[in-house]
Amino acid sequence: YQAALEILDEVGLEIPHQKTLSVLSDYQGVRVSGERVFLAPELVINSTKGISYQKGEDFRILSGAYSMNILDMENDTIRTPTLRDLIDTVKLADSFDMEVIAPVTPLDMPEPLRQIVMYKIVMENSQRGIGGGVVTSLKEAKYIYEMSKVLNKPFSLGLWVISPLKLDPNCLEIIFHFLDKKVDTWVANMPMTGSTSPIFFIGSYVQSIAETLGAATVLKLISEGKVNYGFKDSFRAYPFDMKYAAISYGSAEFVLMSLIQLQIADYFNLPKVAKSLITTAKLPDAHAAVEKASHTMACALAGAEAFSNAGMLSVDEVFSPLQLVIDNEILNYTKRVLRGYEFNKDTLAVEVIKEVVKNNDNFFSHQTTLSNHRKLFFMPELFEHMMLHQWKGKGMKRVWERAKEIIRERLSTHSFAISTDLKKEIDSIYNRAEKELLK
Repeated sequence: YQAALEILDEVGLEIPHQKTLSVLSDYQGVRVSGERVFLAPELVINSTKGISYQKGEDFRILSGAYSMNILDMENDTIRTPTLRDLIDTVKLADSFDMEVIAPVTPLDMPEPLRQIVMYKIVMENSQRGIGGGVVTSLKEAKYIYEMSKVLNKPFSLGLWVISPLKLDPNCLEIIFHFLDKKVDTWVANMPMTGSTSPIFFIGSYVQSIAETLGAATVLKLISEGKVNYGFKDSFRAYPFDMKYAAISYGSAEFVLMSLIQLQIADYFNLPKVAKSLITTAKLPDAHAAVEKASHTMACALAGAEAFSNAGMLSVDEVFSPLQLVIDNEILNYTKRVLRGYEFNKDTLAVEVIKEVVKNNDNFFSHQTTLSNHRKLFFMPELFEHMMLHQWKGKGMKRVWERAKEIIRERLSTHSFAISTDLKKEIDSIYNRAEKELLK
């Protein structure tokens, strides 16, 4: 924390946005030199002290988001997603009670409408929809904001930091437009070790803390404290693979960095979100299973409250409905481990043992077994605990075959939909967007 404050004071932030520079130059504790802004430690501390956030329930799971490819479960090919894929993947994630972000980008839709239609589909088809994509256009933002107001859904804007230490001017332009509407804003960044941040894990987090605290300070100053502002979830940094020049999601290093992040989140009283369901695996295979399961379990044992990117493969390039089902099972498995067990007089079961042995009885039909087995044991939907003859008797189905059955069952029974009146209002807004943005 102290090192990050030193960076902001001596290195500062690059802010290539004239309106922001003009506003900041009036504040004590801010020094502007060209497009470089230096922030005094006291100003940063006071501006970011006690940033609040709305805590969700523990063991939340968030769907993967915005993928530009989908793994077709019918023919196992990777292809570009359609609007139909977007609808189905949103419904599938909703059926698991996930917090839903648009899992795929519908590339059959006109580019100017994609972000709007992603928000629209999420809002119409999920109870816990939290977004459709990162808003990058002011024209798109206006229509998405209208839709969110009609449906009383959250709408927020992000200020992305381009590592190292540069604020995105396009984000600032959009945020300024919405200042009077008091839209919630958040800060996010993606520093990568040895690429856009130091090779050292701790050094990367020093930079990450400097970037996020610095950007949050800027948000408070330009909004004059009138809007809620905070962080996307917590401070982040990412391992970078020097062999392939790629983010090494799912790696052993990423697990270590997630554990660092959880400690930092605890220090700053921020959400403990683990990006543990993300991997460089290209298919729902052993590679994906090992990285997702080990990362999720490690972070859960370290106190993570939420787990993100269910269904994603190949960093974020591919979304797989099959993987979404598997990821949900991984989280339920982890949840059972974290629930633990009770240690008391009843669970010592001394009297039960005496009774069964004395009566030459069995534990299988004992009342304690009948009363407690459903509470004590996780009943898997996918990873069922069968013996070989039982598995053969059920058709010898592979995991992905059972996952396909689960997907079909859930899509056929998904029933959530917004009211007809609200649907008409949302359609009207979308039709106006279509006329303006495609003219």
